[in-house]
Amino acid sequence: MKLLKKISKKIWLIRKAFFSGLFNLHYSQFGEDIILKELLKKEKLKGYKGFFIDVGCYHPKKFSNTYMLYKAGWSGINIDMEPDKINLFNLARSRDWNVLSPISDKKEKVKVYRFGKFGVGSTIDHKFATETGITIYDTTELFSKTLNEVIEESPYGGGGTRSISCQ
Repeated sequence: MKLLKKISKKIWLIRKAFFSGLFNLHYSQFGEDIILKELLKKEKLKGYKGFFIDVGCYHPKKFSNTYMLYKAGWSGINIDMEPDKINLFNLARSRDWNVLSPISDKKEKVKVYRFGKFGVGSTIDHKFATETGITIYDTTELFSKTLNEVIEESPYGGGGTRSISCQ
């Protein structure tokens, strides 16, 4: 039974990583990546090895502000506080540095509140989680990191690299 559950989880991750949002004209939720493409000159997308930082990355393709850059050869740092989301990035975007951690201005143990199995509304804000009236799906505890700490621990640390930050 445990093996069947493990296989089922792997199939779910593969389906979620590679077949969600398969036929989109844009990948970001509201077309932000199309605007970004227009702002960047074409030579900055092709042949330029830029990098990005996506805090609250959610999904490697669906609602992704960075997937268009990834497809153009860029790589970057994807950060989320839900293990399933980081597992998807590890599966579908192996060129990126994928980090499981809440981001905060200080390093501390925090409680992560999720409102669904794979939703967009997770929070570490206890007041928000308990006063919104939305049913809490589950909670976990993680240690938060600062954004500077994540960057320094990544292959992009050390300064001097140009970046575009997409949130």
